[in-house]
Amino acid sequence: MPSEVIRPAFIASAIVAVLSLAVALAVAGTSGVVGALFASVVVLGFFSITHIFVTRMMNKDFRLGMTAALLSYTLKILVMFVLILLFRDTTLFDTKVFGLTIVILTLVWTIRSEEHTSELQSRETISYAVFCLKK
Repeated sequence: MPSEVIRPAFIASAIVAVLSLAVALAVAGTSGVVGALFASVVVLGFFSITHIFVTRMMNKDFRLGMTAALLSYTLKILVMFVLILLFRDTTLFDTKVFGLTIVILTLVWTIRSEEHTSELQSRETISYAVFCLKK
């Protein structure tokens, strides 16, 4: 299960992924569902793996955090480029549904993780302020 930091983003994206499967079925049929499912696995997998990778690198040496984040970002772009090239003429799934699902899930993940990060930072600031007041 994802850590506390990414759990809200993972859950929100998973819920939207399920909704996207239903919409894809209604709009594009089985090929739409396959495209939405593939996109969901790609997005949830990419973000989860990135979090694990960056966290492990930062635990070893916190100065490696930005390098790890940039490396994982670059690898994700390369993998997406390869996927687009491999599946550009596919009939296995609806490529428009695939692309749209990736964009929507990426937006949901990004927005929800930013909200949660802000909440955590606020709690830390409040805790620190209370600690300072108690001194």
